[in-house]
Amino acid sequence: MAGNTSCATRDRRRIWIADLGLAALLAAACGQTPRAAPVVVAAATAARAEAPLPATVPAPRDDGRLPPGVRPRSYALDLTVDPTLPTFGGRARIAVTLDGPTRAIVMHGRALAVRTALVTSAGVSQPARAWPRLAAHDRGEPDELALTFDQLAGPGPAVIDIEYQAPFSPGLDGVYRVEEGGAPYAFTQFEPTDARRAFPCFDEPGWKTPFSLTLTVPRGLEAFANSKLARRADSADGHTTFTFEPTPPLPTYLVAFAVGTFDVRDGPRAPAPIRLVAARGKGDLGALSIDAAAAHLTLLGQYFDRPYPYSKLDLVAVPNFGAGAMENAGFITFREELLLLDPAHASTASRRAMASVIAHELAHQWFGDLVTMAWWDDVWLNEAFANWMADKIVDQWRPESRARVKAIGDKAQVMAEDALASARRIRNPVRSSGEAEEAFDGITYGKGRAVLNMIEAWLGEDTFRDGLRRYIKAHEWGNASAPDLYKALADASGVREVAAVMDSFTEQTGVPLISASLRCQPARDAAGTTAVIAFTEREYRTLDRAGPSEKTWRIPLCAAFPVAGHLQRRCMLMDGAQAEMALPGAGCPAFFYPNAGETGYYRFQLAPADARRLANGLNQLSEQERFGVVNNSWASVWSGELPAASFLELLRGFRNEDSRLVWGQIAESLAELDRAAITDGARPAFAAYVRDLLGPLGRRLGFTAKAGETDDQKILRDAVMDALGNLGDDGWVLSQARRATDAWLADAASTDADIARLAVPLAARHGDAALYDRLLAVARSPKTPELRVVALRGLAAFEDPAQVARTLELVASGGIKTQDLRYTFVPLATRRSTQNATIAWIEGNYARLAAAVPDPQRARFMGVAGALCDRERVQSVAAFLRPRIEALEGADKSIRQSIEQGLRCAMLREKEAPATTQWLAQHRL
Repeated sequence: MAGNTSCATRDRRRIWIADLGLAALLAAACGQTPRAAPVVVAAATAARAEAPLPATVPAPRDDGRLPPGVRPRSYALDLTVDPTLPTFGGRARIAVTLDGPTRAIVMHGRALAVRTALVTSAGVSQPARAWPRLAAHDRGEPDELALTFDQLAGPGPAVIDIEYQAPFSPGLDGVYRVEEGGAPYAFTQFEPTDARRAFPCFDEPGWKTPFSLTLTVPRGLEAFANSKLARRADSADGHTTFTFEPTPPLPTYLVAFAVGTFDVRDGPRAPAPIRLVAARGKGDLGALSIDAAAAHLTLLGQYFDRPYPYSKLDLVAVPNFGAGAMENAGFITFREELLLLDPAHASTASRRAMASVIAHELAHQWFGDLVTMAWWDDVWLNEAFANWMADKIVDQWRPESRARVKAIGDKAQVMAEDALASARRIRNPVRSSGEAEEAFDGITYGKGRAVLNMIEAWLGEDTFRDGLRRYIKAHEWGNASAPDLYKALADASGVREVAAVMDSFTEQTGVPLISASLRCQPARDAAGTTAVIAFTEREYRTLDRAGPSEKTWRIPLCAAFPVAGHLQRRCMLMDGAQAEMALPGAGCPAFFYPNAGETGYYRFQLAPADARRLANGLNQLSEQERFGVVNNSWASVWSGELPAASFLELLRGFRNEDSRLVWGQIAESLAELDRAAITDGARPAFAAYVRDLLGPLGRRLGFTAKAGETDDQKILRDAVMDALGNLGDDGWVLSQARRATDAWLADAASTDADIARLAVPLAARHGDAALYDRLLAVARSPKTPELRVVALRGLAAFEDPAQVARTLELVASGGIKTQDLRYTFVPLATRRSTQNATIAWIEGNYARLAAAVPDPQRARFMGVAGALCDRERVQSVAAFLRPRIEALEGADKSIRQSIEQGLRCAMLREKEAPATTQWLAQHRL
């Protein structure tokens, strides 16, 4: 919008802004009190950032929050967005309440060239000067924007009116541009702290206000946002203005919009109007997503006993998107491959990912959007709950998905991260944008979900649901913190220890280790034998973290044991370093399992005699518990208490296993062992071991899809064949993979998608330049997003150094989208066979790579060091990368954890490689 908007123009807009509390103030500015001439400050922005601020400006706060005294009440945003230009223009009018008289207001703004700034209070309008400044712990560009003015403003209502220009973000955050199919687009991604790149604001989750948004775009482009379109109007200058209805109260990070040429596919009107919005030519791939979203909305509304809270739901497929998806209220954005599936040819993995991510983002509409955390230290109230809720909803919708069973495997993975000395707490202090970025990690999502599963199992499903309903009802349209949740659960259950139990898992890092032993003695009354399980608690530590720990937890603990041929379950709250559980019934059980159903967030260790008895009772355990036997044994290898060779011996007892959960853990453990403890000389013997262990199951499953197969069988095949091909160098598997890949390249529609997804990366391992060229052609012109992902995974699987270099060149030249680095660069940098070549390439081409990869993604380069298992190599790579990325936001945790992970693996290699090599030689198959 133009800087000198006339009073007549403002009068025409009063209806639009009346509900924002701005009309009276703007009328005053057009009445007896003349509006002061605007002050142009764009040219002075850079210089002012270096100059000392006036003494009237409050100092930055050490906790990363804005100074108190100003409370936003509503926003009116006018943005002019043309994705063919390098910048966009805007005007933000923010209604606020000033708690006292002031000559300065501190808000957020990043890379905004302020053209004019005006503050209106008590009928007086005065120009303001804009001063960009760094927050207390910021790096790089200033994040805060101080406005100073000559006369006191407040107390009471006021309006901040700022006109500005801003660059489109070079990365995938803020407001950024995408070109797809030759057409320009603009999309947004504001979480956690990038709304300040789009407009001046109070960019904290605790401030929830209505937003009224107007977008002016070149004629021929469409615009979409959080709320329904109120009206559109074409202008004589070749633009179209889209005015959207005011939103319900939202935090800034949930505001979103998109501009471009779109396909729009309408879905059901109930329980809310649903649409799919996709780049031009792709809307016909959205039917599965629309159906899933409609079903999930209904189930979520029933669970929370509260209907979907927004007026419409748009599912937006973004052609280049850094996150998996984003829960913007009523306007959820997704990576294309998660939303746009071919109903006739989508793989099982893609269908499940689609369902899970949609359920996750829709759960956020209640957990995160309707009720928002008060500050970023409680982001787990959004993400852990969305993960946990998604599992429940997907299982209700498609019971064969068994999403909650898969979550047990995910819990095991996050326990490895939680065992790091550098691990974050679930509720970790956040004092900067970088620390807010770091909060979106496995601890927040995975550990948080596992702890919620444990608490639900302890309190009971119905009781837990009733507590969540209380929480939502008490805080809807507002904010809440973890104690608010704990109170709701305690009130619903009557269990006063809820907060203490939750705090013991959310306020400290680490995984409890429960040592358990069975003690049986004759009963005095001749009724039989009294059986007692004795428990001792300490912290689980990997072998690189020897030494005592003072940590303790309050643990909902459950044990399973056989009575009359059936497993029984008994639970207790372990509230101290030691505890005992008396088992009901007469007799001494043949065995016991100390984490019934694997619902507890803890590892266990058994006395040798109890471990032998449990081994004899494996066939009576549930698949979750058999999974736990494998996972806890593998964890004992990492802690140094079980030799790797003994673990390999133990796995032979699972030859007749049929669970995809158990075999998935076996395959993952073998892959980690290959990385950590298998020398180059021992690889042939290790490959023979893998073929001997998994080969019979692989032959039974076969390399072709069979009619009537369950989803579990398809996923099991994927895990087993992948291990046989990559770890076992199984000639039959690799030849079958190449045959299936050739068929897929000839006609993808006639090849089973699950088989193609498995086969292409296996075939590419030993592939040649001709195969690379064929896969690259698919990646550049795919018929569906899933085909692109399969081709990219194939490109990243080549071991031929010449083809590895070609893929790295694609990364550096921008030939691979930023969002697709996870499919290409990450595998090359972390896979044993290509790791050294990739690191050498990074060191020789870092400047080009840094220019092609935006800062947030570049901050994660240190993950290369975490995949190494050689002490000198870890230190060498860290010495190269650390000075190049440590100044980037969100890099601190990646640096600390990657170095620790690499050194931990190196220590395991030093301890286990010689003995494992000897065992494999003695047991050569």
